[in-house]
Amino acid sequence: MTLRGFSLVMISIVSVQFGAAIAKEIIDIAGPIGTVFYRVAFAALLLCAFVRPQVRGRAREDWGYIAAFGLVLAGMNVCYYAALQHLPIGVTVTIEFTGPLAVAVLGSRRRIDIFWALLAAVGLVLLLAGLAIVGG
Repeated sequence: MTLRGFSLVMISIVSVQFGAAIAKEIIDIAGPIGTVFYRVAFAALLLCAFVRPQVRGRAREDWGYIAAFGLVLAGMNVCYYAALQHLPIGVTVTIEFTGPLAVAVLGSRRRIDIFWALLAAVGLVLLLAGLAIVGG
C-alpha cells in the first residue's frame, strides 16, 4: 500500500468515527433523518469545496444510477442512525462494519484474508460478550 493510499484510508476511518461520535450527540435533537441530512449536506459542501465534481456531460442513465446510489446510501444511513438511538456506538459501528468485511472476505482469494476475518470475528464476539457482562 502506498503512503497516499494509507493516508486516505486513515482519514476515512477517522472521518467516519468522528462523524458517528458527533451524530450520536445530535441525534436526540435532529432525529435519524435530520442527522443524515446534516451529515450529507456537510459532506457535499466539503466535496464541492475540495474536489469540484463534474456535473455536465453525464448521460441521463448516469443520473439514474447516481440517484439510486444516493437513495440507497440515505436509507442505509437513516437505519444506522436509528440504530444509534437504541444501541451503544461500538455495537452499531461493529454491525455496520460486518457487511463490508463479509464482502471483502467472500471476494478474496488469499488465505491470509481468512485469518484477518476470523480475527475480526473474535473481536466482535469479545465486544458483544463484554457488553453482556456490563449490562450494556
